[in-house]
Amino acid sequence: VVSTQSTWAVKLLWEATELKPADATLADLFGAVRDPSVLAIKMFEGKVYFAGITSYDPSNIRPVGIDAKACAGEGSQLTNAFTHDLFVKHFVGDGVAFESVSKPALYLSVVESSASFSQEVCLATANGVNEVFHIRPALNEKTDSQVSLESALAPGRFICHCDGRIYCHSPENAIQRNRRVFNDDATWTLVEEDGA
Repeated sequence: VVSTQSTWAVKLLWEATELKPADATLADLFGAVRDPSVLAIKMFEGKVYFAGITSYDPSNIRPVGIDAKACAGEGSQLTNAFTHDLFVKHFVGDGVAFESVSKPALYLSVVESSASFSQEVCLATANGVNEVFHIRPALNEKTDSQVSLESALAPGRFICHCDGRIYCHSPENAIQRNRRVFNDDATWTLVEEDGA
């Protein structure tokens, strides 16, 4: 879709796979389904903060975010403090990267590891891989405005929070073993700076 003011890219994803025009027709994908569920996500570059929830105790649901302000610098693991800490969202190929405003030139980056406690999200300089994420429908499936962020480096692993820290876990290899809580922990709203 092209407007007179700017160009908008439209992608069709089917179970996390981007479909190209030659892949299939909509009738092939949806078959007899006459009312398919569709998630439209506005992709923009600009400053955002992360808003999520902690739902371990359903009677005490609290807001969380992703915070770099308290980090010492490169290599520091991020926290889930809800401070409206801003990140600049950049397009990288078919993914996105988030550069810290409070720690310029450092990005949310995945630490490579097979051990859950070491699968941290830390601040690091960009290398074109560790800081790239794909925006996916929210794992908790609660609202259309929320998303989950899947690592390009480690497909199947999502940015999540646990015990006050930010990690990149798969549901099967997470510190948090309760799937409902994990899905909430891996679901975020990217709030534009103007909405802050």
